[in-house]
Amino acid sequence: MKSQTILIVDDEQPIREYLRRILSRGGFEILESSNGREALKVFGEQAGKINLVLMDISMPQMDGQTCALHMLKDRPHTPVIYMSGDMNPAKMSAELTKSPMMFLSKPFTTEEILSHARALLARPEGIELNEPA
Repeated sequence: MKSQTILIVDDEQPIREYLRRILSRGGFEILESSNGREALKVFGEQAGKINLVLMDISMPQMDGQTCALHMLKDRPHTPVIYMSGDMNPAKMSAELTKSPMMFLSKPFTTEEILSHARALLARPEGIELNEPA
């Protein structure tokens, strides 16, 4: 079975390392970006390989919502898990909720991130699992 690839986008290195460790142990291949601009470059170069994006909402240079909007222009059905420790998911752009997505409030557990990732990746084509609230 081919492993699935997750792009982790978070400006905090300890969080990226934590997520990489958890998700690697869960059998996923991992790509990382420390900001939105870098994430767009990686996404463009590896778009055919990326099965899921794990996106922090609050980042310098380019916030997660703006970055995701750019990504979803090219690949609108890319599943995204948005993460934030200080944002109400109801305030997310309506454009972002059109793609398969879920929202995790920081801090979250190992079980939460793995179950969210697996749920989005296992969904039948065309089935949306949006959970903005």
